[in-house]
Amino acid sequence: MREFSFKPAQFRPEQVWTIREGHLMRRGGKKALPLAEVTAAGWQEVSYRGTRTAWMSLKLGTEKVRLECNDGGTGRTVFLELIQAIANEIEQKQPGFAFRAGDTTPVRWTYFLLAIAGSLMGMAALVAAVMDVAPAQRNQLVVSGGLACALLLPVAWSTRPSLAGRALSYAQFAERLGQLGAPVHKPEHTPDQG
Repeated sequence: MREFSFKPAQFRPEQVWTIREGHLMRRGGKKALPLAEVTAAGWQEVSYRGTRTAWMSLKLGTEKVRLECNDGGTGRTVFLELIQAIANEIEQKQPGFAFRAGDTTPVRWTYFLLAIAGSLMGMAALVAAVMDVAPAQRNQLVVSGGLACALLLPVAWSTRPSLAGRALSYAQFAERLGQLGAPVHKPEHTPDQG
């Protein structure tokens, strides 16, 4: 048994997680989660203005658990080691398990539509400035419209629905975690225990 301690973000308290006898536990948490019963595991990474955030969502029946960390916290390497340990345990208990990488389609559509709506408002402000609709506010319209377009068009492009999440094998997921800095350990397959 090993404890994984890290701060998920600069102003959030430290979290301590443990994997013991096939169960994921958080110090101060309500109960242990049996990793053999995980029905879905999703991995998401977002990078915005130099800050990277990553999280894993685990689904066990109707229960969902989310583990996350960003660059503002401490122990990103420990967080990635925890995710690797969880993936190892899932692969050991459920060989061939498919991990999901990327947003689900409904989430992606939400981000996409919000970014498009903000971009359209920015374009409308730029058109109003060019058409001299409000001469006294021309500079404000140009700045606000330009900023809205510059910030939201890339978000719309990166969240377009055609980039919905994809299934990854354990090896592909472990490789991705290794690229992020996690140590890569192969799970030891054990026979089914009933």
